[in-house]
Amino acid sequence: MKAIADGPTHVVSSQLYGHDDVRAALEELTYYKCAYCETPIAQFDWDVEHYRPKGAVQGAGNHPGYYWLAYDWDNLLPACTYCNQSRRERPIYRVAAVIPAGGKMNQFPLSDETKRAMSPADALSREAPLLINPAKEDPEPHFGYLPDGTVFATTGSVKAPVTITILRLNLYRLRRARLEALKDFIAVLEMRENAKKQGKHAAVIELEPIVERLHADTKLYAGIKRYFARNPTAYGFA
Repeated sequence: MKAIADGPTHVVSSQLYGHDDVRAALEELTYYKCAYCETPIAQFDWDVEHYRPKGAVQGAGNHPGYYWLAYDWDNLLPACTYCNQSRRERPIYRVAAVIPAGGKMNQFPLSDETKRAMSPADALSREAPLLINPAKEDPEPHFGYLPDGTVFATTGSVKAPVTITILRLNLYRLRRARLEALKDFIAVLEMRENAKKQGKHAAVIELEPIVERLHADTKLYAGIKRYFARNPTAYGFA
């Protein structure tokens, strides 16, 4: 591969990793959602994100970037611009607190900086990333959700606090979008529970597949819906 042959001086081509065919495949991979925050990306600008940064890694001294992974499929993710770039959340009417500008950019923290791969000759398996890779591991055990849509780190998760901070997963608009998606899910669950109480078995059977579809991977903000389904008492439901 040319990137490996060139070494750290390789000039990464966005025309290659950002080719239309690559972008189309990445959209399909994550059901047209940002891999990190589950925001719909089909109708918005989004980036072909490098999980391990292709350029100099922020806070990693003289690290040249993971240039040899610039075109590696396993290092690419579809990400919304708010997760991936340095973006400031626009002012929101009657909302005082707005999270400062931020985003992943070239951040890629490890639990042990001495084990960071500096070249293609180094084993990536020695690294212990603190940023969750949703294409390689299930994020759900790491995250919980409050009734207002806020995401928090579950007990024992080392990666979740870092991931939430770097990706700014609690932007106001994102919390609101999660909450709206959850309200629709709860409405159907309440219909099912009422049908059960009233002995309307046919209605219950009819609603079951709808419930399953609403928190399927293909749906927006499925994480908060599945968390609610597992922990209804946290939201005041029996």
